[in-house]
Amino acid sequence: MSYINKYGFDICQNLYQDQSKEIHNEYHFRSPNGFYLGGLRLPSDMQYAFDDKMLEIIARALAIRYGYIKPKQRCK
Repeated sequence: MSYINKYGFDICQNLYQDQSKEIHNEYHFRSPNGFYLGGLRLPSDMQYAFDDKMLEIIARALAIRYGYIKPKQRCK
């Protein structure tokens, strides 16, 4: 397991192989105060840089939703 922290959210990667030799790549999200928010299962295609960019977007959206950061104001 590896742990990532983005925008205050803890993201745990769980990469494992089950008994039928299928590889699973899962990411689990926890809020800054420890509540489990959910998990995400991605293909195990070894594209971890792409996964990281996607996790960045999801963590930012969660941080905006829960009020930990403010969204950027668009110019009118």
